[in-house]
Amino acid sequence: MRRLLTAALLACLLASSGCAAGKSDPARFEGMAKSCVALTYPVEAAVREFAGKLYSAEVSFEDVGARYAAVGTDAAGTTCFASYPGRAQPYQPIEIGEPRRRKLSLTFKMLLGPDPVAAVRRYFEVSREHDGGTQEAGIGEQSYSATRVTNELGEVVTAFRISNFFVAVSALGDNNGSRGGANYKSPVLFQNLKSGSELVAKALATHVDAVVAGR
Repeated sequence: MRRLLTAALLACLLASSGCAAGKSDPARFEGMAKSCVALTYPVEAAVREFAGKLYSAEVSFEDVGARYAAVGTDAAGTTCFASYPGRAQPYQPIEIGEPRRRKLSLTFKMLLGPDPVAAVRRYFEVSREHDGGTQEAGIGEQSYSATRVTNELGEVVTAFRISNFFVAVSALGDNNGSRGGANYKSPVLFQNLKSGSELVAKALATHVDAVVAGR
């Protein structure tokens, strides 16, 4: 699962004498919704498509990143996480090559201090380097995608920036392999993860004003 960047780095980005050079553009956003229910409401259709047969409406995004949410009063953010199948879903036999697990981790970050747009641009670049993002995803004002294996799960990250708001969508999963094991390296799996990550990211970017406001 994608890790949030450190508090020390955020403090550096927020410092008025800090890391972002030059004068920022005016910030588009002045605050963001605080609950995962509000932040993730536009993504239901995208999540349903990504999770496929593993989807359950009983599974909801959990806030797992509140402890990373802010550095002082000039930053806000959280991470929302959902895993399919859910704990309460009954076991279903899985054919070889079919999805075994699908997980989504959505990281939201907004900076509000001096020159917040410049600071988020810098945050975006550091995040891209951290994730190894090399491909442009065509979402928002800046975006990237990255592919890797994390804890024996395939993972595709799609991240974007709009003004002083940053979002990273990590889609993780594996497929059922032979002898009941997991296959987390197949091209088919990574194609599915990339599609799911991009679908969710595009839904968030399309509805960004409502997402930020929690409507």
